[in-house]
Amino acid sequence: MSAIEHKQRQTKAFVNRHRRQTETQFGIGKPVLVFLIKMGVMPGKLRYRWIGPVWIVNSKNGTYQLGTLSGEILPKWVNGFRLKPYHGEMPENPFKA
Repeated sequence: MSAIEHKQRQTKAFVNRHRRQTETQFGIGKPVLVFLIKMGVMPGKLRYRWIGPVWIVNSKNGTYQLGTLSGEILPKWVNGFRLKPYHGEMPENPFKA
């Protein structure tokens, strides 16, 4: 095994150990908050950077389709790293099958 292959295996093992498990954390029908990316690094001391809560409607390969509380499905899919679980009170889920 060459030095390059050894380093690649080490890097792969490190990434797999430290990867956040979004697939098990977020399921369809769960409420989540979404991180606002467009606010930049320093948007302001007291500015809230999370919007929501929203419902997870669909998921595919670590990305999620979201729906609002009023029942609208948002057009853009969101990466799982921009989500965190919401633990507050929620109304009835309008996307239940």
